[in-house]
Amino acid sequence: MTCARDAGNTLAFAGLLYLGTAVLSALHNKLYMEVTKLAGPVGNGLINAMRTATVAVVASLLYCSETKPNMCIDEQKSIVIALIVVGGTVYTSAPKATSVDVAVSSTDKDPAAKKVE
Repeated sequence: MTCARDAGNTLAFAGLLYLGTAVLSALHNKLYMEVTKLAGPVGNGLINAMRTATVAVVASLLYCSETKPNMCIDEQKSIVIALIVVGGTVYTSAPKATSVDVAVSSTDKDPAAKKVE
């Protein structure tokens, strides 16, 4: 194992790496909270599912081999990835319901809720 100093690294370089990691981590946390505010918990779950499907596909492309068959996409993984992609597409393309839409649809279903004029 090579010592960091023997590899030509200095304490200042290590400090710079730690500082860069801290800044990127803070930026990641800030952006994650913004996405959570905008997308909500369901949207956030959908984003994580899509990320998981993407990682599975990329890992298969990079690491699938005869010696690592568990990294290859088989029938079961294909079905799961397809369900995630189709579900995400349907969810994001559906029109967003508003509170007015919900109120109108609930009065349509309940005749007692309608006012008689």
